[in-house]
Amino acid sequence: MDFKRLWRTIRLNLSNDKGKYLRRAHIFEYFGKNSTYASRKIPLYPELIYIGDNVRLAANVLLVPHDMAHAMLNNNNFSESIKVSKYQAK
Repeated sequence: MDFKRLWRTIRLNLSNDKGKYLRRAHIFEYFGKNSTYASRKIPLYPELIYIGDNVRLAANVLLVPHDMAHAMLNNNNFSESIKVSKYQAK
């Protein structure tokens, strides 16, 4: 874990309002209004993660913005962004 990610993880855990800290520090590409983040870790490549409005993420949810199996088998660096939006019933 690099120093920047370690520092952000420590600040996240010391914060009373994790959502407010994540929005203010611009950790993710976007962290929506009225969203919660219960994890104690900052994921790898958080700038590739978009979390929409009214999203609830539990403590043990893993956000993986890359697929290592694909990268190993095809011998390239493949990464995609993750977009989590609120569910809208039709």
